[in-house]
Amino acid sequence: MPAFYAHYDTDWRSFNAGLVAQHKRPTLDETLSAARASHRDLLQAVDALPADELIRDRGVRSPRGRKVTVAMLLSAEAGDERKHGEQIRTFATQLQGSA
Repeated sequence: MPAFYAHYDTDWRSFNAGLVAQHKRPTLDETLSAARASHRDLLQAVDALPADELIRDRGVRSPRGRKVTVAMLLSAEAGDERKHGEQIRTFATQLQGSA
C-alpha cells in the first residue's frame, strides 16, 4: 500500500502540507529545479518498467476498495499536477492584479 494513504484527509491537505515542508527550497527557482529533477527521475523509472507492470493487479486496494496499480497512481498524480498547476496560475494572476 502506498504510504500516502495513511495521510488521507479533505483534499489531501495535510499530506500536501507535509510535502511542501519536506521539499521546499530557499528559492522558487531551486524548488522548480528540484521538482523537474524528481519528475525526470519518475519518468525514467516508469520507462524502465515492462508495460504490463503498469496495469498489473497485485491485490493492493485503497481504503475505498479501488484497485491500486502503477497506472492508477500515475493517473491520479497527473490529475493532481493539473489541479495544482491551475491553482498556481490563478494565484500568480491574482498577485499580478494586486501589484
